[in-house]
Amino acid sequence: MAAAPALEIKNLEAWYGESHVLHGVDIVVQPGEVVTLLGRNGAGRTTTMRAIMGLTGARKGSVKINGVETIHMPTHRIAHLGVGYCPEERGIFASLSCEENLLLPPALKTGTPGMSVQEIYAMFPNLAERKNSQGTRLSGGEQQMLAVARPDPAHWRQVAAARRDFRGSGAGHCAGPRPHDHHAAREGLHRGHG
Repeated sequence: MAAAPALEIKNLEAWYGESHVLHGVDIVVQPGEVVTLLGRNGAGRTTTMRAIMGLTGARKGSVKINGVETIHMPTHRIAHLGVGYCPEERGIFASLSCEENLLLPPALKTGTPGMSVQEIYAMFPNLAERKNSQGTRLSGGEQQMLAVARPDPAHWRQVAAARRDFRGSGAGHCAGPRPHDHHAAREGLHRGHG
């Protein structure tokens, strides 16, 4: 029997207050696949990511993570399934070093061992070189790497939802599982949704 999709979204709708802001989003992400969500400003990239995590007001439809329905779950329970969200606001602690920022989040009990700091450094070599630098002394790109790497490292072995703002390109969010072999992620995107 085939494994359940890592992320399966069907007819996802979301509201901010009384405003119906997301209409019928469908996305399927298979294990080991990296998928981008593309669109111009205001197209709903951020709202889609927030709706996956349960961070919008109301939502309906279906959001399954590894076959588990999450549409009625609170955000903290969704996080325990191994889903992370990295908003555009990076949330880097300025007074802490790069490595201290990596060590700060508590480990969640997801049932899957997380990545070690050394494995994260292998994925983001720039962070290894800057591990003793203050968070605010990192370049914008390095701060974004740190923000993506900071959620519970177990997320790297589960489904992740991350946002990267490519100014002016219309490229935006990444929703998909992080492969066990991080080198596969470096080889590029498998599919795009736009």
